[in-house]
Amino acid sequence: MYLLRTQKIREVQLTSTSFDVEVEIACAMAANGEITQVPISYQKRLGKQKLRTRDGTRILSTLFWMANYFNPVLLYGVITSLAAIPAAGILLWVLYQRFVVGVWHSGYALFGVMLFLLASQAAAVSLVSLLIKRSEQRLFRQLRKVS
Repeated sequence: MYLLRTQKIREVQLTSTSFDVEVEIACAMAANGEITQVPISYQKRLGKQKLRTRDGTRILSTLFWMANYFNPVLLYGVITSLAAIPAAGILLWVLYQRFVVGVWHSGYALFGVMLFLLASQAAAVSLVSLLIKRSEQRLFRQLRKVS
């Protein structure tokens, strides 16, 4: 359930047309720091369920898109972490095997380097998106002062 100020929701440009509109509203309000959780009570649903599997996949894709739009640093930071941590572990294991045991695992080394490159690219995209997002915020602040 959402309780919104009319003025605030008019400032948001919604593109969703289905069940994923809830995700879009929540992301837009959270980006402005104006969201809170209020517990509600409800009873067991009477009637038939309305959500289908394709609605769930649409909601997930909207969530991914909104995370990329409103907080790309977090999204790409997660990708960086998910690639960098295993890359470091694999590469350290390969180095241990090479210099302590005397066995070279070229396949694992290649996989570790590929994960490390993916993490590096995700970190670079995260930094660039941070710069773009901050520039966008500065531009919007200046436009609000002018109008």
